[in-house]
Amino acid sequence: MNALGYSRLGTITSKRNLKKAVHRNQARRVAREMFRLNQNNLKPLDLIIVAKKKAAAANKDELRRCLENLFRKLLCC
Repeated sequence: MNALGYSRLGTITSKRNLKKAVHRNQARRVAREMFRLNQNNLKPLDLIIVAKKKAAAANKDELRRCLENLFRKLLCC
């Protein structure tokens, strides 16, 4: 929880885990989009999303599904 009254997002996409800039940028873009779509329904939280090595092999739809599941878990609790 934060005292600001709204949620914030931080992303960590390191070169160590995602070698290509294309993959790092794609992970960031998908994370920001999913956050934007769910931001109004979230409690005032500070969220940090860390991209792991498996994210490089995933396409946009797989990343989106994974993040949808995570946000669904956040919304129900």
